[in-house]
Amino acid sequence: MQKQIEYLNAKDGQLTCKINSLFLHSSYSPIKESERFAQTLKTPFKPDILFLIEPGLSYQSEKLREIFPETKLCAIRFCKDFKKYDSLFDYAFYYEDFTTSLSLWDKVYSTFGENTLAYSFIAVWEPAAKIFPDETMELLKSFKNLIEKCHSILRTRSFFEKRWIKNSVKLATNIRQISILKEKGNCPVVVCASGPSLKESIPFLKEQKPFIIAVSSGLRPLVQNGITPDLVLSTDGGFWAKKHLFPIPEKTKIALAVESNCPTKEIKSRSIIPLIYNDGVESDIFKASGIKNMMALRCGTVSGTALNLAEQLTSGDIYFAGLDLSVCKGFQHTQKNNLETENSCRDNKKQPIEKRICTQEFSNQKQSLKIYEDWFKEQKFHNRKVYRIISTPANTLGEIKDLKAENLRVISFEGKKPVFESDQVVYNRDKIENYIKSSASSDEWLKNVFTADYLNYLHTNDENQKEAVFNKMNEENQTLLENLCRLFTKTE
Repeated sequence: MQKQIEYLNAKDGQLTCKINSLFLHSSYSPIKESERFAQTLKTPFKPDILFLIEPGLSYQSEKLREIFPETKLCAIRFCKDFKKYDSLFDYAFYYEDFTTSLSLWDKVYSTFGENTLAYSFIAVWEPAAKIFPDETMELLKSFKNLIEKCHSILRTRSFFEKRWIKNSVKLATNIRQISILKEKGNCPVVVCASGPSLKESIPFLKEQKPFIIAVSSGLRPLVQNGITPDLVLSTDGGFWAKKHLFPIPEKTKIALAVESNCPTKEIKSRSIIPLIYNDGVESDIFKASGIKNMMALRCGTVSGTALNLAEQLTSGDIYFAGLDLSVCKGFQHTQKNNLETENSCRDNKKQPIEKRICTQEFSNQKQSLKIYEDWFKEQKFHNRKVYRIISTPANTLGEIKDLKAENLRVISFEGKKPVFESDQVVYNRDKIENYIKSSASSDEWLKNVFTADYLNYLHTNDENQKEAVFNKMNEENQTLLENLCRLFTKTE
């Protein structure tokens, strides 16, 4: 939409303006108009951030700061002509900088995260909505989707966080031997994800024998074809995640995020590379144990964490196999897949395999894969090249270049491989117990373990609801601590 902006003085002498002959601010008193607007805004909670769609000359900001003193203000603008007024807000985003409103909110999400956005509020400057009706409606619809996504993530985190903490304690109390990076390599590394295109790379991986990092769900297809990965990575803390970790060849090292679910037998009998994140109670628990570890990148997809791990292990180029990041017909993972093998046992005439596969194809995973695709597109690689091995890509991944599997024949995978050293671990129960005792009633603990409830507690305006939420957190926390005590007893 072509924008023609005209500036003029209102009746009270203040500056006002028109866009395409329509007033964006009052022709009589733009300041009083803005104050009345701000006073009409009612929020059912204390917002962390308030988004205002095209505030124009931004008279609204002063009154909004008076009414919401602890809230950050963010302008969503249609016009760059008002850029000089951005200083009146804490943040500003421009609609025209993004191809869709969805990509604008993706940027907002990467800037603020779900904790802040779950308790954010959006307001529309009505004159702007009349001038830009379609754009405003699109922004509001995609904002609703963003908020639903944030609440979904918080519910998931609240559900799994207790499991992640138990996994971390299980790892710290059962690990007997660790492998720590001693010397970084310079050889190329192939990261094997589990997308269908992994199949086309397998013959060349057998032939070339590069240094391979396999994500857990990509392990079995490799082993089934006689390929022994140098390292298998697991980051998933869910119950079914450990099913992927079979069979692990003797020579394959296991890299485990401290919150991931791994069979106790494997933890005790194998040399583990423990990976911690820079956030989360589970990482703090493991750090408190004093056991050596490597830093990992928390990412929505294990392939993103694997990319970061590969960057730490070598200065050479990185190749991805099986990184489709798109829904395809038939199986969504390269076969054989451990969960697919287990699920197939329940196939019958009434619930045939075709129905199960079709359900997977039309599930909501398309949206999740798009999020992961966008994450890879945003990555920048300064001193190395990153490739994806795929013959018929359904998408592009920014700086990650696509190449066909047969091209692997002319690529040299020679070079110095990363060197690890082994170290025996002496279990120190006191260190972990002392950390949990000193932290278990802190605000930081409650915020991490009961994220959704804790944020509700902070933002609610209802004192009775506040007290009820607080009591609920305390009861659930007591149950969690009792379960952790049982884990220590099992170790003994």
